[in-house]
Amino acid sequence: MHGWTPSLGSVGFGLLSLVSAPALLAQEPVRDTAALDTTRVRQLPEINVTRTAEPLQRVPYAVGVVDRTEIQRGQQTIGLDEALNNLPGVVVANRYNFSLDQRISIRGAGSRSNFGVRGLKILLDGVPQTLPDGQSQLTNIDFANIERAEVLRGASSSLYGNASGGVVALSSEPAAAGPFAQRLRVQGGTGERDGDDFYKWQSWTSGRSGDVSGTLSVSQFKTDGFRQHSAAEFRQLNAAMDYAVSGSTLATVRLSLADNPRGQNPGALTRAEYLANPDSAAANNIRRGADKDAQQHQLALRVRHFDARGNEYEATVFGLLRDLANPLAAPPPTGVTPTSGTYVAIDRAVGGARVSANRRLGSAEQAPRLTAGVDLQRMRDNRQNFVSNAGQPTTTVILDQREQVTEFGPFAQVNWNPAEQWLVSAGARLDWARFALSDRALSDGDGSGARTMSAVSGNLGLSLSLGEHFVPYVNVATAFETPTTTELANQPDGSGGFN
Repeated sequence: MHGWTPSLGSVGFGLLSLVSAPALLAQEPVRDTAALDTTRVRQLPEINVTRTAEPLQRVPYAVGVVDRTEIQRGQQTIGLDEALNNLPGVVVANRYNFSLDQRISIRGAGSRSNFGVRGLKILLDGVPQTLPDGQSQLTNIDFANIERAEVLRGASSSLYGNASGGVVALSSEPAAAGPFAQRLRVQGGTGERDGDDFYKWQSWTSGRSGDVSGTLSVSQFKTDGFRQHSAAEFRQLNAAMDYAVSGSTLATVRLSLADNPRGQNPGALTRAEYLANPDSAAANNIRRGADKDAQQHQLALRVRHFDARGNEYEATVFGLLRDLANPLAAPPPTGVTPTSGTYVAIDRAVGGARVSANRRLGSAEQAPRLTAGVDLQRMRDNRQNFVSNAGQPTTTVILDQREQVTEFGPFAQVNWNPAEQWLVSAGARLDWARFALSDRALSDGDGSGARTMSAVSGNLGLSLSLGEHFVPYVNVATAFETPTTTELANQPDGSGGFN
């Protein structure tokens, strides 16, 4: 077996000092001052990002929680930076370049991404937004529809596998308690430059009848951009339906549709260009029509069951389709002209399943709890690169290939309370990833091939709850990260096959 199994080790030691801060959750208030005090102290929640429900003040990991008020209040709700930048160890660089997405770094993991999100695991209602090769897409996430964000800071491959230098778990707003609820949110603004306008509207509807409840969120965002050639538009629909099959079984269906017809890329400026006009765009990006047009749709079914002893069983299946048309300012390998660039077209299909069980190993209240399961994900990309002229594809093919990635990972995690104040957590996971490429442009030879990579990851943590305000903990964990398909198939000369 040939493979590359990079390993990143991390050791964490901390004092979970629970102070009141706008973006962090702390202790329960003596009286409700929600309308008066925006930095009020609140009850620490139970968190699930560790794949085992535990009170936040007990977990031996660095976990941050942000609620809906902090995510949405006074924000455009168009980026993850609005929600997470106040969390220690988390840096979200929003360049407001909607062609490249945001760069997210958790304790350094993810910082080397040139575009999009990589090296981190992103979840929406328990469904991965991260592909099996480690790339993450935020296309289906409407932050106006997010109820809560949990961030696990540190190596987490023993829980989530490839590209888990940190984890961001987002939860959508649940249905209201009443039979019907409706909310409309509208915002807009303008800047100094003519045409520098933006607006976003969101309609949120909730319904409940008997054992069925559901929500529907529809939104549109449009901006002319702060710079020349930086306009963007995206439309999103997120629907959810919960059905109580019985008193102990809940089935949930999630549908996410996204259409991003425009995401112009203004590019970078030289110092002289910036001093002359900081709002300008790179000349090549304008001449070559650097832009992005993407449609992404995801459907997921999740079933949770609880037995009489409090054990939990969960199964999730999901599928994703993505079409991308991405004119780049990068010149073609040959025949370069002022308006010639590279046009990337990707047709993507992803499917996956997650199955897990959480059981108490014994009848005693302090008996260890075992969480065990398996994750499976498979991706297929039909990738074509063309020579473009002013952002439009020509008939000249640079690259034509099919890329397939399969990831399989069984895992187990044990949490044990040997005493009232102590929590010991340990886990391990084996991951296997296979990259296969079929070259369909054979004029320069057949670049088809396959690579297999594997890794074993583990974690061990210990926490001591000395009170609601003081929780020392220590943990050690490992993470691994494979190359993405973009890196594996990005030859310097533009030809196909693995580089």
